[in-house]
Amino acid sequence: MVRLEIVPDVVWKGSVCVDELNCSPYSIWYRSAVVDQVQVNESPIMEGVRGSPDGHPPAFRLSDDVRRQFPRKLERLATRTGRESVILDFARSRGRVSSTEAADLTGVAASYAAQILAALADTGLLVGSRPNRRGRGFHYLPVS
Repeated sequence: MVRLEIVPDVVWKGSVCVDELNCSPYSIWYRSAVVDQVQVNESPIMEGVRGSPDGHPPAFRLSDDVRRQFPRKLERLATRTGRESVILDFARSRGRVSSTEAADLTGVAASYAAQILAALADTGLLVGSRPNRRGRGFHYLPVS
């Protein structure tokens, strides 16, 4: 049996927070901060994406425990096409993606994620933040 619980004492009506934070400029941050506290069987459903830079809104992905519980539902992540799709969606929604973020999202090694990102750049779907595609802080940007 799966037990779903939200850990903090927050009142929600649909997807809208109806406590004192409602309509506050911090409500979006608060909602995303609460997302990683939703649990199934005392294990978080979501985890923060590793490699997300400071100063950017938090990004979340399914936790490793959830991924293990639903392997069939996540089969597309096991293909190159599926990984490329997830990485591109992330880059387009966040405006950037690093190899660390791509690796964490898709469950592959950072070196393999870097190969996928380079291939996406070679096809014109992403562009590097620096011409040499190297160094601390290097990331890719989606092409409009």
